[in-house]
Amino acid sequence: MRLVEADIDQAVAAASAQTKAGNVQWDALSSIDAPYMPRLVKEGAIEKIDASAIPGLSSLPKAAVHEYGIGVLNSVVTVSYRSGDNITPLKSVKDFFDPNIKGARAISSNAGEAQFVCALALMSDGVSVDDLSKGIDFKRCLTIVDRERDERPTFPLLTEAAR
Repeated sequence: MRLVEADIDQAVAAASAQTKAGNVQWDALSSIDAPYMPRLVKEGAIEKIDASAIPGLSSLPKAAVHEYGIGVLNSVVTVSYRSGDNITPLKSVKDFFDPNIKGARAISSNAGEAQFVCALALMSDGVSVDDLSKGIDFKRCLTIVDRERDERPTFPLLTEAAR
């Protein structure tokens, strides 16, 4: 077995290039973020797995098993607010991205979390989970996030990484 280390973008590009060239050199990919999966499936760079051939798989939650892979890490993103005078309580994630609701916002500046912020922004704008599973529209995400820019003094990495 040979282990090849690459960042996510390099790994996805290499897997796609190997498939297109008809010279696949890798037997498996590990640590692929969910938003990259639709691209890999569309490009034929990954194949369906035979879940019945994996011992112990039945003990995992059904949501962790996908026809093209098995989820091993899950992340949670929360939206919260502080209470106090003149604070409008948030009723939904949509409220967080609503420029009419005043108040400072804080969003992770970790570029690796941009996909989570964008998923929340897009869902707040009416994008369904099914549509999100087909890929993240970062341009639309940034349009949504930019609506309340004045309420969010700093937000460097998502903006730079996604553009």
